[in-house]
Amino acid sequence: MVFCRDVRVVNKDIQDAEGRPVEFVFRATDEDIAKAPADQKRFSDFVFACTRGAMQVEWTTKVIDDTLRQEATGKGWFLQPKALGAQLDKPFADWGDGQVDLMAFLCRAAVAPDRAPLKVTAAGVAWTKWWFKGAKTLTVTGASLDLLIHEWLHHIFDSTLQETEGLTLAIMHASGDLGYGKTDLGWPSYVAHYRDRLRYYYPRDMWLRWSMKEKHDTPRGPFSDKPYAWADVKDDCWFRLPQLSVADLARLTGLEGLAVDAPKGKGYTLFKPGAGAELTSPRIAAIDDGEAALNNGLNWKRESTAVLRTPTGHWLFVKPDLVDVYVDMRKLRGESERPLPVYGWLLEGVKPLIIVKAPDDLPVPSNERSYFASSQ
Repeated sequence: MVFCRDVRVVNKDIQDAEGRPVEFVFRATDEDIAKAPADQKRFSDFVFACTRGAMQVEWTTKVIDDTLRQEATGKGWFLQPKALGAQLDKPFADWGDGQVDLMAFLCRAAVAPDRAPLKVTAAGVAWTKWWFKGAKTLTVTGASLDLLIHEWLHHIFDSTLQETEGLTLAIMHASGDLGYGKTDLGWPSYVAHYRDRLRYYYPRDMWLRWSMKEKHDTPRGPFSDKPYAWADVKDDCWFRLPQLSVADLARLTGLEGLAVDAPKGKGYTLFKPGAGAELTSPRIAAIDDGEAALNNGLNWKRESTAVLRTPTGHWLFVKPDLVDVYVDMRKLRGESERPLPVYGWLLEGVKPLIIVKAPDDLPVPSNERSYFASSQ
């Protein structure tokens, strides 16, 4: 973590009523530096727990006492390390390339000019396209867990995942698409969402081979109608399971006219069986915000699965964080220890779903909870 004692950002495009460029002042305080060990430990503990011990974060602290000056344009008002240029040469003269993976520059808003036509608040930026000393960078105005995690996950899900694994599994500023709210579980500022990102969307084996820059080229198998045991694939599910296209899914379900409606920016996935489809599960033509009945639509905010019961099987399309529960359906019903099989995954609308096959002889209940009701 890099603490900047005095940063001056002048933007000629942001002027006061008298036409003078506004200077934004940011400072890391003695209190910020004193709290650093506790703030860093909280971040490290959270990441360690959410990744099931696969990711261990170690921190190095540097304090820059010199005044850093930056010119900005447009709407820019925040510290951008790249714009500091040679001013960083002296503070980091003793650092070699690759000494760290990521640098978090911290300087809080010390002066929010009254004459500026905008309010400086708690903020952060992940600079996903710029490397410094072999590391990527981010800037934050404080070291709260939610702020640090959010900007770090921008690197993980909006940059590193694409560069090293060749995947886009979710978009950081699309938490609502996946059904998350700001204070889920009583935690602040989407921390429950960040927990699930770390634990279920980026599974354990991906963390074990994690790198900010090394491309992994992990092999991925083709779709072949083959069932898989979730316990064998869950720790690297996006690679050990095949990703199905809509055409693959049509073949699996036997619904030749199947279509999937999962628009980006909307928190739903709707499976459209097609005219004349042989379906023995409830069907809806459209989905709204209040939808929570078990059918061919998944409301990501209120539900965990959609269902299609077709001549080829009883198919469930389950959110990543609930697959562990669904594959143990027979066990929870008191019928068998044998888990349900999985067949692959979908990524329509950048909303990943795991395909689980429920017992063919099990009627589709009226609600999800009844799937797990004891049959005794």
